[in-house]
Amino acid sequence: MNKDEIKHIIPAILPRDYQQLEEEMSLVASIVKWVQIDIVDGNLAPNRTWPFVGDPDGNFKKMVRQEMGMPNWEDLEFEVDMMVKDPTFMIDEWIAVGASRIIVHKKGLSNDKVVELAKNVKDKGVEFMLAFEYEEGLEAAREILVELINLDLVDGVQCMGIEHIGFQHQPFSPKVLNFIKSIKTEFPTLSVSVDGGVNLDNARALIDMGADRLVSGSLIFTSDMPRDTIEHLEEICIGIQLADNS
Repeated sequence: MNKDEIKHIIPAILPRDYQQLEEEMSLVASIVKWVQIDIVDGNLAPNRTWPFVGDPDGNFKKMVRQEMGMPNWEDLEFEVDMMVKDPTFMIDEWIAVGASRIIVHKKGLSNDKVVELAKNVKDKGVEFMLAFEYEEGLEAAREILVELINLDLVDGVQCMGIEHIGFQHQPFSPKVLNFIKSIKTEFPTLSVSVDGGVNLDNARALIDMGADRLVSGSLIFTSDMPRDTIEHLEEICIGIQLADNS
C-alpha cells in the first residue's frame, strides 16, 4: 500500500524535543501523507511538549522565520493539535511554519473566541477543526458548530477518545462512541477525527460510529513495524467502507 492510499490514518507525534519530532516525522514520511503534531503548554493539560519545554537550538523560531523547514516538509502535510489554554499567538506561528490544518480545543474558550480564532485560520487559507472532549456534551458542541458552519469557518471535528488529554499510552474510553455518532448524525458533512486510545481492537467501532480519520500515536510509534500497523488500520477502514457500499 503506497502513501497515497493511506487516507484515514494520521500518526500523532507528542514531541518531548526537536530530535523526537525529526525522528518520528522521518519514520512515517514514506508511509503517510499527513501527521499530527501535538503541542501542550501545561495549562489545558498538565503535560508540556516541545517547544514549551525548551528549544535550546531555537529550531522553532528558525522555522517561524523561514530560516529552516519542518522536517520532511516536502513529503508530509501536518496538522497541529493545540492543547493550549490560549492558542491566539501560537496559531500564526504554526501557520508560518507550514501547518495545513489547525485544531483548537473548545474547552475553556467562549464561542466568540472560537469564532475569532477560526476566522483568523480560515483567512490564511488553512483548515480549521474544533476538538471536544466527550464530557463537554452534544448540546455545547451543537451550539458552536452551527454558528461556525453558518459562517463557513469549520472543516471538521476532533473527538478525544481518552479521559486525560496531552498524554499518550492512555486507555480508550468507550463513552466517546456515542458522542462520535451524535456529531456525525447531526453534522454529516463535517469530517470527524478521533484522537486518543485508537487501536486495532476499536478501529472498526470508531469507523462504524462515523469517524472519518483515526489519529494514533503510541500504537504506531511503539510498533516494531509501523508501516504494517498503519496499513492494518487503513485496511480496517477501507474494509468497512467497501462493506457499506456493497
